Amino acid sequence: MRALALLAVLAVSWKARGEQLRARDTAFLAPKGAWSVGVLAPLAYSVSDSLELRSHPVLFLVAPNLAARALHARWHDWALAGEYGFSVPTPLMRMTRGYLFPSKGMDIGWHLAPQAGIIASRAYASGN
Repeated sequence: MRALALLAVLAVSWKARGEQLRARDTAFLAPKGAWSVGVLAPLAYSVSDSLELRSHPVLFLVAPNLAARALHARWHDWALAGEYGFSVPTPLMRMTRGYLFPSKGMDIGWHLAPQAGIIASRAYASGN
């Protein structure tokens, strides 16, 4: 009986294949309209095949942030993308004043934290 159940499982799964997931931090962007979100991962939405917007939704409430990833070049199996963004950590810093940020009698001013980076990736298979 166990052999028959094992044979049935193998027969059904023989043609099954999983969808390849894209790595989050590569230069290969998701196709237009694709989106993803996770508990600790950012919300990502592909505006086009060469532009992707990202933001951390939970963190956005206390530290607004936005990042754009743009595909700059693609040749053979290589891709080159840039990531540009900003965050405003001031509300979170003010909420944790006295605990993480000792500031007796001082006001925490507004901060804008820019970010910029470049990513080069090489595809390891035909599907990126």
